[in-house]
Amino acid sequence: MPDDPIMRPHEKFFYFVKLVVVIILGIALVLVVFYGLSALLSGVGGAAGDFFGHIRRLFRYAPDFLKNERGFSSFIQLILIAIFIGWAIKRIMRYMGRK
Repeated sequence: MPDDPIMRPHEKFFYFVKLVVVIILGIALVLVVFYGLSALLSGVGGAAGDFFGHIRRLFRYAPDFLKNERGFSSFIQLILIAIFIGWAIKRIMRYMGRK
């Protein structure tokens, strides 16, 4: 008696069909995941681009902080952003020092 199990022809066909379906579903899943990640990352990239564009505009208007309200509000926003970034860096450094 051979050690290898013998498959009937119809079992071979159903096994082949199952294998093809699993491969197609696997490829579809990979494509859906890649599409979702690309949409998510493009959204994050777009938001980050808008944020840095806003910061760039603040730097453009901030030197006129004594002349008009746009310059003054830009200057105040830059100060608040600097305070927040300093606080975040200090917090991260303190957290890294604990480990």
